[in-house]
Amino acid sequence: MSLMNAADFPDHKMVSVVMPGVNSDYANHSPLSVLDVSQGGQTFTVHIYRGKKFSDGDGESFTPLGYLTLREYQLFKPLLGGMDEAGNEIPRRLFIEWQKIDFTITFMRKLESNEFDNAEIAASVPEEMTDAANLAIELIFGPTWNINNLPTYPNNSYEEIADE
Repeated sequence: MSLMNAADFPDHKMVSVVMPGVNSDYANHSPLSVLDVSQGGQTFTVHIYRGKKFSDGDGESFTPLGYLTLREYQLFKPLLGGMDEAGNEIPRRLFIEWQKIDFTITFMRKLESNEFDNAEIAASVPEEMTDAANLAIELIFGPTWNINNLPTYPNNSYEEIADE
């Protein structure tokens, strides 16, 4: 699973995705977010915690389902929905399908890596993942960019944008 790529980050720079019933090994630690996802026709809940040390109810060590860098989580957090400071409901924009969430993160990482030509990346997207790719592009490059105009985005300009 591509979400495993952030596992090498120090605890303060990453978050973990775990199933309910798995406990953080840090004292007084509650989830940053709780969300429903679906896979194979079944919907289940996942918790997102900071750090990577977890155990089940019997004290057995548990490997998270996946990891995100703290920056990736901060990009996703507004998409999770919830309530704003005024008590207004914010609708969820993040996909419920685990496969699309995973694809979005993988695609974000490809875009940020500058290891690939944008036209090649755009051409590699399966049709059923176009919306996931478009979300990744929006999160990294902004709302005016999508799979159709990605090939015209200048390569290696992500670093310049991040430095601004």
